[in-house]
Amino acid sequence: MNIIKVKKIFDPNVIKAKQEIEDYLNKIASVIDLEKNWTLDEALKIEIKKSFIRGLTRFSKINNDLIEIIKKNFNEKIGNAKVNWITLFYPMIHLPNDKVEGGTFHYDDDKLKNFYTCWTPITEYKYPALSILKFQNFLTNLVKNVIIKLRLSKFFSENISVNKSDIFFWNGSMIHSGNINKSQNLSFAYQMKFTDTIYDSEPSINITKKINDTYKNEVYSSENISNSFNKFSTIINLIIENSNNSKLLDDKYIKKILNFYNHPSQEDSFGFSVMSQRIQTHPKIILKKENLIIKKDYIINNLDLFSLLVGFSNYISLLRLLKNNEKNFIKNIIIRNDKFKMYDLKISKILNIY
Repeated sequence: MNIIKVKKIFDPNVIKAKQEIEDYLNKIASVIDLEKNWTLDEALKIEIKKSFIRGLTRFSKINNDLIEIIKKNFNEKIGNAKVNWITLFYPMIHLPNDKVEGGTFHYDDDKLKNFYTCWTPITEYKYPALSILKFQNFLTNLVKNVIIKLRLSKFFSENISVNKSDIFFWNGSMIHSGNINKSQNLSFAYQMKFTDTIYDSEPSINITKKINDTYKNEVYSSENISNSFNKFSTIINLIIENSNNSKLLDDKYIKKILNFYNHPSQEDSFGFSVMSQRIQTHPKIILKKENLIIKKDYIINNLDLFSLLVGFSNYISLLRLLKNNEKNFIKNIIIRNDKFKMYDLKISKILNIY
């Protein structure tokens, strides 16, 4: 299946829904003083801010109208797709010249029979947002890993320019890439998955479920944004500073950090998980200082651990911990420090699968 581009210029509800999200994005960016341009010297500080923004926007009820519009379009345009589950929006934020967000050619998933990605811009894009491999078909699908490994995609790709009213759908095998932001403006988009079975890397929601039951978090006031960001950035800096020679922080220090929280935080949980992923992917950019690069694996482990303990909003954090550590070791640390009963509520069900 080729890329499916759905233009919704004629539907004012798309623009209205997206404008409300963009206004909220701009409010958050202003309160936390997000840099206008990406620079290497500020890479760590910028990534902390971007991770915070991702968490805050992902769980806001301001997304409700847009998700319903996307579900309606999916049913109309790909009506024969047998999907039962969707994921929450995954926010994608690119500053001008943001090297952390320079994508490589990849495909999203080829294991599930019915798997579709939705990608939709929230802001106007002043540059080609996506690149896709031309002439994708059954034959290219068979050798897609070879195409990617030999870096042939860049020679046989085309750029895709987008409008704010656009919604894109593609299947899990489509080779594509996000492009570096070459404009002078911040760009922001949402991505989500439509699947026939529960997606193993993120929480899934039955497609028939009312979205109002999922996106419940209020739009934060400026004061709440400021207080929440100060806590979030303080905790990440404490984790980075104290991640040393042991795989994970000791129980005493874990409990000290958990004292920042009176209740679970899905937003911070997701922010910690994304921050871990970004450091894993771009350690030499984000952890520019040599003494931090040496601690990379410890920092990643601890960010993923706190993602589990404060909300378990992204399953991939558990999968990363299990890949790098023995299962019972992780299980025991979680149980000993399970302030919000995440093990019984969520983690045990996933842990038993692996």
